[in-house]
Amino acid sequence: MSDTPRFITYREYKKIPPNDLIDRLLRNQDFYLAYEISNYLKLNVKKVYQSLAIAQMKSMGEGCSRQEELDMYARIEKKLANVPNISYIKLAKKAFKYGKQEMGIKFLENEKSILTKIPQYIELKKWPKALELAYQTYDTNVLTTVIDKIMKNESVEEFNRIVGKDPKINSCVIDYLKKNYPNELESYLNAKN
Repeated sequence: MSDTPRFITYREYKKIPPNDLIDRLLRNQDFYLAYEISNYLKLNVKKVYQSLAIAQMKSMGEGCSRQEELDMYARIEKKLANVPNISYIKLAKKAFKYGKQEMGIKFLENEKSILTKIPQYIELKKWPKALELAYQTYDTNVLTTVIDKIMKNESVEEFNRIVGKDPKINSCVIDYLKKNYPNELESYLNAKN
């Protein structure tokens, strides 16, 4: 016996608010019907497409190859191409949760908001990309935050190697080290020659 009731009559279906009906259809993975009803009622179909994409990620299972992930990403992206306001960051997080690293990176690259991407790259410890995006914000607070995360997660030598590669952030790194780690400033400058 199921915990969720099955609807029997048309009258019972009529009593359900449209958004609840869509949610129930998505829970049952009836994406086509959810799409058709959303489209007919002129509701936003974004939720249906996101749920479909997440279900397809989950269906891949463990141990799929890099190419299989990229192929599935291409199929999902083709479906999402004309859907406005898709949250690629949500899809990226789900992909990482299900162990689909390649797919997650691709979704992350599609996200339009730089400030939304930076924390995810920090979590992945993709420091050069996080620094590049932080620099693109033209906000020294964001850049300093990324530099601080690198310093707290890496050794001093690795920190110097990572931040020393990008000459655009040099003055920000020096200011950060002066304020927070004055003893490490000399090692950074020596690493930079």
